[in-house]
Amino acid sequence: MTTPTPNPKSANAKTEIPSVGSQFIDAAKKAGNLSLDVYEKALDSSLDFHTTLGDASSFEWIGTVTGAQATLVRNVSGAATSAVRELLK
Repeated sequence: MTTPTPNPKSANAKTEIPSVGSQFIDAAKKAGNLSLDVYEKALDSSLDFHTTLGDASSFEWIGTVTGAQATLVRNVSGAATSAVRELLK
């Protein structure tokens, strides 16, 4: 009976799999951070427009309400995106 010899391709595969996995994770983290950047910019732009419309109203209270609402959304969104960025580290 002969003893089996190890296949060199299988030895390489064992070392390449963790490398591919870590590359995938790094790419997913970069994509996640990029998505958060785009989300924050879009939300900020939308809230600026919302506030501008409220300030353009002939009623002062509408500007006050829209400003307060925009501040609330910015604070909640900032906390949520910070938490997600922390998870992506």
